[in-house]
Amino acid sequence: KAWPQTVAPIVHALKGKKGVFILDATKQLVYGDYEGVGEQTLIKEVRRGNGTVVETRVHEKGFKIVTLCLLRKGELIVVAYRKIPIRRHESTVAAELVKEGQGILGEDAPDVILVDRGFISGPLFASWKKDGLDVVVPLKRNMNLFEDMQGLAKLKDGLEVRLEDGKNKQTIIKAFSDLTSLDSYPGKLSGLLVTQYRGLSKEPSEQWGFLTTLDIRTRKQALTIYHNYDDRSLIENKGYRELKQGFNLAHYPGLSSRAQSLHLFFMLLTFNLVALWRSGGGERYVGIGIRRLRRQALTSPDQVI
Repeated sequence: KAWPQTVAPIVHALKGKKGVFILDATKQLVYGDYEGVGEQTLIKEVRRGNGTVVETRVHEKGFKIVTLCLLRKGELIVVAYRKIPIRRHESTVAAELVKEGQGILGEDAPDVILVDRGFISGPLFASWKKDGLDVVVPLKRNMNLFEDMQGLAKLKDGLEVRLEDGKNKQTIIKAFSDLTSLDSYPGKLSGLLVTQYRGLSKEPSEQWGFLTTLDIRTRKQALTIYHNYDDRSLIENKGYRELKQGFNLAHYPGLSSRAQSLHLFFMLLTFNLVALWRSGGGERYVGIGIRRLRRQALTSPDQVI
């Protein structure tokens, strides 16, 4: 039987704001005959020493680890995860991961999820919206919706928000509502388009933006969405990088599926425990024996130390 893929009951120790969900995936390359492994060949651009860029074929063997994380009080907690072959797209497990996470957290589940471009899907976003979960995602430059926003910006339409990043370093964001050009999404969407960043005006080819199912009617709403998406980078800096470099994510103790599952489960559980310790208050338990800890610290039988 596969090892459990839920590591979140301890997340209830982080009391307070609901936080946000962050859904992402990372590649896990391996060498050897690992059970369930996948293989794929990609065309990648490689920069040579003389500065020229050439395309080359790259063969990869391994897995993808897809994680649904909760960002709350500055700490990243893994709620649920899936290990899939590297050739399988992470979006195929997005719906089940989010449903699992909402079931685990119940009323404490966030109502906003941050994802990357790989998860853009009208039906998926519509399903999340129906369940009370709004999404924020970066736009692809080849999307009709992105071109529509650029056209509206040229017509000086939309809400203009100016953000001071320091002396003469103003960022200009155009906010739009009632957008309808995402295929298979039945409702209206909102978007942000960055036309100037820290004092530097951006040509259309350099502009970037965000798509969201949230309403953007005010300056505060626009800035909240703009700033909140910065939190998604934490899954790379505080999440996957720490897991790979500090927790030996890619070093399985065996080739079997069970050995892989056991390793992932306990590694992610330990990652969560460290995050909870950092979230505050852990030091007050140093020097207290386990029996006293059980009497004083545990208030219900499903809690762990």
